[in-house]
Amino acid sequence: MFAVLDPATGKPRLILSGRRLVTPAGETLSDAALLSRAELVARGVYPVTDPGQPDPALYRVTGQRVQIADDGATLVYDAEPIPAAEVRVAKIAAIKAAADALLTPTDWLVIRAAETAAPIPATTVAYRGAVRAASNAAEAAVAAAGDDAAAILAVTPEWPELPASTTEGTSE
Repeated sequence: MFAVLDPATGKPRLILSGRRLVTPAGETLSDAALLSRAELVARGVYPVTDPGQPDPALYRVTGQRVQIADDGATLVYDAEPIPAAEVRVAKIAAIKAAADALLTPTDWLVIRAAETAAPIPATTVAYRGAVRAASNAAEAAVAAAGDDAAAILAVTPEWPELPASTTEGTSE
């Protein structure tokens, strides 16, 4: 990525590729990657360093701009923090979705038990209880994190392993 000063406005313009790059003086460079940093800067072309966007779970990027320094340029992201309440709602929704996905493979056993009074294997009952307990504990940890959005994001549930067999006792 490169930046050149727009001759009309004097503002930096971002160029994604260094091939057939036109300098502010009108010179066309066939491949800017073949030139040294000093040669590029002498022609008014600045290699751009991109530090990466802020964490999208914590910040909304509202814009980006190029800041030119002596021998290069940096891509700067303008961002605003996402309110902790929004981060909390999204995290709890993600925890609930993960719990739902973990319970889904054993749902049929619960439905069969409700419809036919067939027993649910003890390992399945224990697994489903452990999933709900992990989900509840993670949601409590999110609530306990208060208004610290980074602490909310750091909450990671300790999910149980799915029992090796969710088909035991399934003879119909």
